This record gives sequence, structure tokens and C-alpha cells, in this order.
Amino acid sequence: MNIPERLIQYVGGTTANYKRAEALCRAQKITVVRHSNQKHETEAEALVLDGPDTYRCEASLHEENNKIFFGSDCECENAFRQQHACHHVTALLMAMKRGKTFSMPALSPAERIIAQYDALEQEEQAQSGDVLLKPLLYLSESTSFLEFTLGRDRQYVLRDLREFAGFFDRKAQYSYGKSLTMQHTPAAFSKSCLPLLRFVLDHPRTYGYGHSGQTRRLQLNRHNIDAFFAAVSDLPLDAEVSGEKRTLTLCPDLPDDLRLTAAVNGGVAKLSLSRCDYLCLPGREKAYLILDNRVSFFI
Repeated sequence: MNIPERLIQYVGGTTANYKRAEALCRAQKITVVRHSNQKHETEAEALVLDGPDTYRCEASLHEENNKIFFGSDCECENAFRQQHACHHVTALLMAMKRGKTFSMPALSPAERIIAQYDALEQEEQAQSGDVLLKPLLYLSESTSFLEFTLGRDRQYVLRDLREFAGFFDRKAQYSYGKSLTMQHTPAAFSKSCLPLLRFVLDHPRTYGYGHSGQTRRLQLNRHNIDAFFAAVSDLPLDAEVSGEKRTLTLCPDLPDDLRLTAAVNGGVAKLSLSRCDYLCLPGREKAYLILDNRVSFFI
């Protein structure tokens, strides 16, 4: 099966991603360990040397009814959060198209020591990740959005979500303030925050602009609100509800003093509640009631 160049460009997503994949190919950092190529389908598995790290990745394509279906997987951190393929998978597609099986160059003794040290450092970091990512929920009758802080003992305002997401693409190190300089990998964060981190990185299209012009806010809507509450189900949630600061707790049951009744008239069901001092956030799977200091939901 012939792989169109435009498909590789589309799968790569961004120009920067494509160029990084090209650089890996030119430097012969790809070892294809398995490759099957038929008339209407092709698949391959490879080891990609990227700096001191080696990642195993896979790619498969099959053609059916003049359409090409693509699947991929990679061990790198970017694979789980990007809407497009990581640069390791893109590089593998380039190797598949060009029919090359590169040999991975041997590391010198000094390079091997450095790689082992980096691997040990990453393992220790994975075991001791302590950066906390905290959401602040803003709610009113007309809007619902999130802002975030991160830090250890001291929390810093996350001022630009697009910049924050870009740091993960490059595993960049950045200083947010005197007490927080960090490399942007999931391993740096406390395990309790990883579902929320995944949520933030998985929803770049909902980043919104604040007063400073930076993408400081993440807008909530019916398409992402279920994922948000699933990500914070085990965490206390600081909120500002119609200008009033609260700490909310997610509770699956409705409050005892709240009664939900339904009346059917002409085939149309109408729901009513015994209290009116609540806000309702409709998701695709559930509706969430903000009442007092709790978030209740019903399907």
C-alpha cells in the first residue's frame, strides 16, 4: 500500500511536529522491528531513539471504499493528549513510505551513562511528583468557566493555557515563580491531579481569552462538562458562584430537602424542583445542580 505524503502531513498535525519527525528520519533514529505491507493495508512497529529515550510506537493503515483508516500508538507522553499523532509515529510513517529500516546508532560509553542517569532521574521524578494543579470554577446564570493554579506549597496562577499545553509538547522547563521551576511532563504532577491535567490538555478548543488577552480560561459547555466533573470527582472544588466564594463537594444524591417532581402533559415531561436557589449545568450524559456547597447530578 502506498502512503500519500499529504496523509503523513495531515496525521502529523503541525509543521513543528512534521519537522521533528523529519529530523529523526535524517538522523536515522528509527529501527523498524516489524513491517507488513499489502495492497490495501500496511502496518509497522518501531523503536525510535529521541534524545536519551527510546520509544516503541506502532502505526497501521487500511484502505476501504476509497477511504484510508489510520491507527497508532506510542509510549511517549504526547500520545495520550494530542489530537494528532506524535512526531515518533509521524517519523515511522515516513520510514514506511520510503521503505527504509534504519539502524539505531550505538551509544558511546559516556552517552550510555548520561542516558542511564536521565532514566533514573525520570523514575525518581515519577515516584515523587508533587506539583498540584487546582481548578477554580466560576459560575453564574450567564457563564461557566475554569481558571487554574499550580504549585507545591505556594500556588501560582496559570496565566496562559495554550502556552502551558505547548510546554508539554517540548517537555519544556519553565519557572512560574521563586518556588516553582518544573519540567512539563505528567510525572511532575501529583497522581491525584493527573485526571484534571488530562482534561485540560485534551480540550484546547475551549481555551478562552481573559482580560489580559491570554488564554487563561477554559470554557465549560455541554460537550466537556461531564469529563470535567469526572476528573475532579475525588477533589474539593473551589468555586465562585454568582460572586460568592464556596468550596463544593461532588455528591451523587440530591439533598434531602430538595424534591424533584415530574409532570406529563400532552406527551411532554416537565421537571420542577422544590427550591429555586440553584444553578443547573447540563452535560451530555448528566445534569449537575449547584446547591449550597454541593454538586449533585442526575441522569
